Amino acid sequence: MYEFHDLTPATKGEVKGRMAESFSFNGVWIEDEIPQFVVTGTTGRELMEAELDTFEVGFSNGSKYRKKRYPERKITVHYMMGAQTDHDFRQAYNKLNALLDPEQAQLIFADEPDKYFVATKTENSTVEPGKNFVVGEIVFTCTDPLKYSTVTKSFPATLIEGVLTANIENKGTAAVPIDYKIHMNHENGYIGIVSESGAMQYGKKEEADGKIVEMNERLLTMTNFFNKADDGASGVDYMHPNYDATGTLAVVNWWDQQWLSFGSAGPNPGQAMTGGQRTVAVPADSNGHVGAKNFYSYFFVVMWAGLMGQVGEFNINWLTADNKQIAGVNWYKQ
Repeated sequence: MYEFHDLTPATKGEVKGRMAESFSFNGVWIEDEIPQFVVTGTTGRELMEAELDTFEVGFSNGSKYRKKRYPERKITVHYMMGAQTDHDFRQAYNKLNALLDPEQAQLIFADEPDKYFVATKTENSTVEPGKNFVVGEIVFTCTDPLKYSTVTKSFPATLIEGVLTANIENKGTAAVPIDYKIHMNHENGYIGIVSESGAMQYGKKEEADGKIVEMNERLLTMTNFFNKADDGASGVDYMHPNYDATGTLAVVNWWDQQWLSFGSAGPNPGQAMTGGQRTVAVPADSNGHVGAKNFYSYFFVVMWAGLMGQVGEFNINWLTADNKQIAGVNWYKQ
């Protein structure tokens, strides 16, 4: 078997020391792992075919254009491979099978190392039997026919007339998604992102009050309620003062997570809404201050009814130190 060497120096954009159409698949240069494997050419990397969506109008000439799409792309690698012995020949193919097995992997060619296809090996030719030196073809299917840059380009924003502005230039031939990161140096009520293609807004514009709010602290969690006893006879539902809150609550485990659940109805079921209640005082913050001026709360709710015809409700009340209601949330099932 003869050894082949590329006597043409690598041009700009090629990987030095490799054949122009050598390829890397899933991060591995095949010729590095299998020295007997040599790429002799590729097809399918050139112009993409396009499919048109059209419709006919009556008996008028031709058709009317709606849009176009690019179908999947097939890239064929032509190669030759040989070995001194039958055993080495078979081992080389075993390794080639393993290296080409990954799905939806990056396919990079040495003459264009800054771009990649997303490909899966789908076909191959049958090589001539009885020989340890063969030529063949490997077909990669790219369900996404486009190729992408191996390097993510960054475009920093600068402040222009009070607006953070970034000039993003796409040198490719197709639209691509944009990832953006925005670092807040202070509290913001809202943020808007505007481009030629549209706009997005997060938050509420009416909150642009210019006031700086200290970083939030988590002062209460459900654990505080898990470890608290029921209010019992002293329980007063400040959203519904006439309801009987002398029942009990319980802590249960669902989906590998603890929940605060209904326990028992209490002594007078049927007379009015009855059930359990637990009251927890909001502790001081890290500065020793008690009583937050601004707060928010979030929670997950599961209405779990094992019997037909059940009704019920639950609510959460936020109170002042002297038991005046600030706010409340009520959920009910009729």
